[in-house]
Amino acid sequence: MRPIKQLAFFWGISEATFFFIVPDVLLTYIAINNPKKAFQLMITTLIGAVVGGVIIMGLGHVFYEQLSEAMIHIPAISKPMVASVDVTVMNQPVIGMIKGAFMGIPYKLFALSYGNHGVSMSVFIVASLVARTLRFSLTIIVAGIISNILRKIGVLKIKYIHSLFWVLFYGWYFFIMS
Repeated sequence: MRPIKQLAFFWGISEATFFFIVPDVLLTYIAINNPKKAFQLMITTLIGAVVGGVIIMGLGHVFYEQLSEAMIHIPAISKPMVASVDVTVMNQPVIGMIKGAFMGIPYKLFALSYGNHGVSMSVFIVASLVARTLRFSLTIIVAGIISNILRKIGVLKIKYIHSLFWVLFYGWYFFIMS
């Protein structure tokens, strides 16, 4: 497997388990030069994310309390957020995960709660693929469109803007979610 695919795969696993920076950062970076390649890389990222999600789901079935306690030590995750996701999964497991993907709710919390509530693995995998594909696709498309609009300023400046965007986004996100 090529290094970029390895990075995408392990970023998917990591963000689904303990890492707090979304793989969209990598996918949108690739989309600056080549949206088609970003979409291809998205598949590898999705596989990694689902693998990580399945791990957390399985562990959540047995060690829900311990894992939820550990999760609140990850930046931007709080006890109320964990409890809110738990209620969402009880009431709307699939739609809740899809909405959560666009509301800044970490995927790992859905995986944990799916395990806690014994939701079937097939439902989890389908919901994961739909939610993650929609979000990753949207960020790749937006990055590709913005990159095309800004193409005149040069790729290097677009990459600086990309970096600045993600730094500002996470500054805002951590401030709002804390």
